[in-house]
Amino acid sequence: PGTRWVNKDISPREYNPEKAKQLLAAAGWVASDHDGVVDKDGKPLTFTILTNNGNSMRSSTSTIIQHRLRPLGINVKTRLVEWSAFIKNFINKRDFDAIILGWSLSPDPDKYSIWHSSQMGERQFNFLSYNNPKVDTALEAGRTTYDLAERKRQYDKLQQELHNDVPLVFLYAGYSLPAIHKRFHGIEPAPIGIGHNSEFWFVPESQQKYRTSIQP
Repeated sequence: PGTRWVNKDISPREYNPEKAKQLLAAAGWVASDHDGVVDKDGKPLTFTILTNNGNSMRSSTSTIIQHRLRPLGINVKTRLVEWSAFIKNFINKRDFDAIILGWSLSPDPDKYSIWHSSQMGERQFNFLSYNNPKVDTALEAGRTTYDLAERKRQYDKLQQELHNDVPLVFLYAGYSLPAIHKRFHGIEPAPIGIGHNSEFWFVPESQQKYRTSIQP
C-alpha cells in the first residue's frame, strides 16, 4: 500500500460472515451435530495455524482468526514453534495446514522468487507451491523491461491473478518507527519506508565525524 505499484482497481473483499456460511454450505460443509463445527462426509472442518513464537503480532493474529472462524463452524487450532524448527521442519518440508508469516520487501516490486512456479524447491520462497502461468508470464515480463508503464501493467496483472486465486490472505502491512540522526540529509519519507532513496542520503562535510580515503 502507498506505492506506485499497487493495483488500485482491486477492492478488498467485504467482511460478510453470512456469505461465508453460504459458501461453506454450497461446498457441502454443514452442521450435522451439536458441537458447532461443520462436517462433510463425516469429517469436521478443522485445521491448525502454525507460526513462530516470540512474535506477539503473529500469535495474536492466529488467536483472532481462531475466534473469528469459530462462529462459522470452523475449528481452528493454533501452534507456536521456535523459529529455526518452524523453518526446517515445516516450511522447508511443506508440512502445514496454514501458517502466518511476513515479508520485509524491498522498494523494487519484483517478486519473482515468491510467486514464480520455478521457485518451489526446498529452501526456496514459493513454499505455497503456487503455479499460475499468467503470473509467471507477468513476472518474467515485468523484470525484463525498463519501461515503467509496462512494468506497472504487468504487476497489475500479477496482483489481479493473486486476488482471483487467493493462494493466501494478505492480513496487514505493518508500520515501523525508524530513528536516524539529524546529521543525515536527503531523506525522503514515503509510504513504502524512508529507506527507498537511501542511495541519496548524505552528511554535510561540516558535520562528518569520520573520513575514508581510497588507497591507490
